[in-house]
Amino acid sequence: MVDQVNFPKARNLVELGSGTGVITQEILRRMTSDSRLFALEINRNFVRHMRTCCQDPRLAVYTLMLPNCSISRPCMMQGRLMW
Repeated sequence: MVDQVNFPKARNLVELGSGTGVITQEILRRMTSDSRLFALEINRNFVRHMRTCCQDPRLAVYTLMLPNCSISRPCMMQGRLMW
């Protein structure tokens, strides 16, 4: 699933639906030390799990609030990152 990513050139990555972090861990393993991964998840239990198990300074995990999403209005997230 992550084989298509050009990790040496990627600086900011977004994972939509990080779940329990299986793919997240692989992305982190392949990322460069100066890259950032923004993991977005709708399930708050998974978010808590990710924040506990994936202690990596390159990773930021956010709860995605889907009721606020539409094509014309970007999603709002709980945390520091908002758009």
